[in-house]
Amino acid sequence: MKKLTLLILIILIITSCTSGPQEIDDTLNPVELFQLAQEASDNKDFEIAVKYYEVFIAKYSDDIQRLVEAEYEIAFITYKQGNPVRAEELLTELLARYSGEGAQVLPAWPMILSKKLLKQIENESL
Repeated sequence: MKKLTLLILIILIITSCTSGPQEIDDTLNPVELFQLAQEASDNKDFEIAVKYYEVFIAKYSDDIQRLVEAEYEIAFITYKQGNPVRAEELLTELLARYSGEGAQVLPAWPMILSKKLLKQIENESL
């Protein structure tokens, strides 16, 4: 009986630690948000990674250079989660930024990787 009670207690502790949405500290700066998002993504905790990027977008939308980086990362995570249609939509929206005002200051790598990923999605759908 004691073993069963101990086993139930352990299960409850483990599930209580892993369940429920994780709160994101609103005092985190952009570097910290990106670092934590990358760590979550590396650990395949994609929902948390996306939350960090979304918090960045909400708080620092005027940082257009990092904004496109966050948008690319969300699109890539969406693709990795098995939703190529939504990823394609996000990538198309991201690439539109490179035709708009301020495009000359945007980093090139999100555009390059977005085009590559779009091509990959297109090839997979054939």
